[in-house]
Amino acid sequence: MKTLLVSSLIFLLALSLSARAESLYLAVGQSTTLPVAQNSPIGLGDGNIVKIRDQGAKLQILGKSKGMTWLQIGARRYQINVQSARLIEFYHALSATLKQFKGLTAEISAEGQIQISGTLLRMSDLQQLSQLALRHNQPFEMRTQIHPTVRPQVEGWVAGIAQSIGLRIEQFQLTPEFKVDLVDLTGAAIPGV
Repeated sequence: MKTLLVSSLIFLLALSLSARAESLYLAVGQSTTLPVAQNSPIGLGDGNIVKIRDQGAKLQILGKSKGMTWLQIGARRYQINVQSARLIEFYHALSATLKQFKGLTAEISAEGQIQISGTLLRMSDLQQLSQLALRHNQPFEMRTQIHPTVRPQVEGWVAGIAQSIGLRIEQFQLTPEFKVDLVDLTGAAIPGV
């Protein structure tokens, strides 16, 4: 019983620490610095993903290879995600754009996929995000709720895009998640869409 209780407390402590982790996104070959107090304990998850170099009152963090790891500096915990320069550039442009919107946030998954979450409140937000993705030639996943007043606009917009590229919608679902099954005009299902 005591072992189970101690294990549960350790698990809850680990969850609370990971919940407070700050996200840090780097491109392969990119570096940044973080402040470090003298004699602070430092822990690093995977040294194959990032390299750290002590610079006295700062730590230099260099992205070595794609992936996700963690860094602990004293009581501060960082979740570090290293991806391609193009993806990181798109993420920063997307984050700057999302600051203008209400209800939406972005993050990069461990698999290197940009995911937008929250609640889509305006159709113009989705259109602006799509235009940004086209300019950067980068995809993103919408893992959002869609406000009921915006739902008909989203349906019409997706249907218009599908039709403009010669596809018809076989099945359209917005809840609990956004899903569209597309079929080309010959009736063949399009895999992976």
